[in-house]
Amino acid sequence: MIIAEEDVLHYKETRTWSDVRFTDLVKNKSHIKSEQINHFKATYDVEADDFKVEFNGENNSTILECDVLGKEYSEKSYDFLWFLNPHGLDLIYDFQESERELRWKGSIDNINTVVILSFPFPIDHCHGHVWPK
Repeated sequence: MIIAEEDVLHYKETRTWSDVRFTDLVKNKSHIKSEQINHFKATYDVEADDFKVEFNGENNSTILECDVLGKEYSEKSYDFLWFLNPHGLDLIYDFQESERELRWKGSIDNINTVVILSFPFPIDHCHGHVWPK
């Protein structure tokens, strides 16, 4: 999920694991936290800060959160090519649109994935950018 707020994009990635794999992850928390942050940095060519990785034992998930900076190319207009290009996605062809959200459901690296882009205003968009309607 990516939530736009002024000049920041709040990124949140939730991964759900099997019981056995989650138990292994919890045993190596500090290593897994670093691994997930490094994976984000290697995948996306963006400036990001305020990284957090949490473990949720109720649903065997890890949650990576950070703030992506510098992707507002004009007031309330956002560039998502940094996220879309590594996954071969396009906002026009791949996403379902509602008044304030864009959603995609599919597979990334053989993992069932849901992507939600959420905005505090009604939106319009092209292939890789979103702006107020």
